[in-house]
Amino acid sequence: METDPDEEPQFMRESTSAAGLRIFGDFAPEDISQLLGCSPNESYLKGESRTFKSGRVLTRKTSMWGLNAPDGKGDLDGQISWILSQVTDDLAIWSHLSQNHSIDIFCGFFMGDFGTGFALQVETMAALASRKLVVEICLYRPIDDDPES
Repeated sequence: METDPDEEPQFMRESTSAAGLRIFGDFAPEDISQLLGCSPNESYLKGESRTFKSGRVLTRKTSMWGLNAPDGKGDLDGQISWILSQVTDDLAIWSHLSQNHSIDIFCGFFMGDFGTGFALQVETMAALASRKLVVEICLYRPIDDDPES
């Protein structure tokens, strides 16, 4: 039986990805929201405590403001572009934030199969650079479903 070389093999798994803008520092999260013109989907204030199921208590040493993109199917460029479309493009605000706080775009790329990857478009990289945003990328290899290999 002949197979179509352009057809995706049945065993190929889809890659997934996650991306989020994170800002850490000594601030009130609502102040960052006002500057960026957007509400976070997660934030905490320096000094807040979190108690885990184990009973361990974590006291936050810094404030955090975070905006996570919707889950992606390996399209980090699209997720980063979505994040940037939600916040101000005023470079003076970004300059102020980057001088006073630690800011990054954190990305996770979960390979569907070995040899899969992603690309960031020139426009996306230029937008990140103009805002002085560091991009941190964690790559996760595919999970092998075959216990005998």
